[in-house]
Amino acid sequence: MAPTRSRFLDLVVSSEKTPEEKGLLKTARDAVVRVMKEAAALVKAAWGDEYFPAGETSNENEMSVVQYAYLNKSKILLTADTGRGGLQEVIDYAPLAGLVLPGINRFQVPHHGVATTLRPNC
Repeated sequence: MAPTRSRFLDLVVSSEKTPEEKGLLKTARDAVVRVMKEAAALVKAAWGDEYFPAGETSNENEMSVVQYAYLNKSKILLTADTGRGGLQEVIDYAPLAGLVLPGINRFQVPHHGVATTLRPNC
């Protein structure tokens, strides 16, 4: 259901993890910044800071394939680690696929341990 081919390719091109030529110092700095952001997210999670932030998630998460299946009379939506953009794409595409929302029997909430994905309040 998401992402579209063109959106996926745009995400790959604009991803911070897509290789490009850069100096050793910039590579090291980027790695330190990324580790610091991940550490901050873990600390917030440990303190119970659970919410769906207004900001965007990473391109890598937005590249997650969102799948819908109708199995054993159950409507199932698997969202992987997609963020707001991917979920909005699913909402927009659902009527074209004949899917009425709400109406999902089983839903996998996107999350894998960082603060920028959908996370339930616990």
